Amino acid sequence: MHQALDEARDGKRVYVVGTNAQQAYQLWATASKMTYTGRYSGVGYNHDDHGKSIGVFSGHNEVGRVFFVPPRDTFDWENLCFRDGRMAAEVHVDHYAIEQRFSKMLEELHRYDDNTKPLNTEDL
Repeated sequence: MHQALDEARDGKRVYVVGTNAQQAYQLWATASKMTYTGRYSGVGYNHDDHGKSIGVFSGHNEVGRVFFVPPRDTFDWENLCFRDGRMAAEVHVDHYAIEQRFSKMLEELHRYDDNTKPLNTEDL
């Protein structure tokens, strides 16, 4: 979330992809709270009422925006981009969305992991 807000503050359009519409809204709510404290409190923000984006402002000019969206059919999981022509400087996918989408692949990835002993590089 920090990286998405930082990139919007630097003038980029950023998409944060959640698992579904409800989780995208929860990500928006979390990011909205972050804009009121800490390193984000001195910047102007516009939080839409529907939980879909946060605009970052310098004075009266919008410099960047973070959109919180579910993946939908137009999201290309392999290339982390939207096929519907949305131009975004950055796309971030929430880790839970990745775990949900690729749960079987992650199980396979870690199937033979043995976390009980340290890696011995001489065995490689």
